[in-house]
Amino acid sequence: MSTSVRSVSAGAAVDEAMLLLSTHRITSLPVVDGGAGVDGRVVGILSEADVLRHVMSGDPRASLRPVTSRAPAARVVRELMTAEPYLTRPGADVREVADAMLAHGWKSVPVVDAGALVGVLSRSDVVRALSRGDEAIAADLAEAYASIGRASWQVRVDAGVAQVTGPVTAAEQAIARSSGLAVLGVRDVVCPDAVS
Repeated sequence: MSTSVRSVSAGAAVDEAMLLLSTHRITSLPVVDGGAGVDGRVVGILSEADVLRHVMSGDPRASLRPVTSRAPAARVVRELMTAEPYLTRPGADVREVADAMLAHGWKSVPVVDAGALVGVLSRSDVVRALSRGDEAIAADLAEAYASIGRASWQVRVDAGVAQVTGPVTAAEQAIARSSGLAVLGVRDVVCPDAVS
């Protein structure tokens, strides 16, 4: 997640937002109430696609066919933005966010905490999170198991596959699997001590 977030006020001029998008080479801007900046409440999102749809539809030079009617030019971001965008929060399940991004073709998603903008999660952030090393995954697994009273379980991770020594019963296996698969980067959980 990037915490050096560019955002724009809903009342800002469209030209100002276009300049922010192009200058900072970003594909979308969270739209906040009041002034721009982190800590504002997110009320929308303005993407390059929103801008292009509006600019190209109203510019007769953008079409080979004559434009018979022209939509009034949007003057402020509020008129172009997508209201009530998908938002995520710190600590959210990255897989769920990635699924939503893929399903809708989004390149980034605003991150909010208690309603305030605290960052933006991009597809490249998700890829980095999913490509964590086995040692980091094993440490997170051990912490997750300790938090549910299973600190005695031993964990080894190889290529994202966790081998958990300790769970014996079917119920313990189910706990090991469900808790383990919730850890980012875990592809599978195997319990070699399981009793059939």
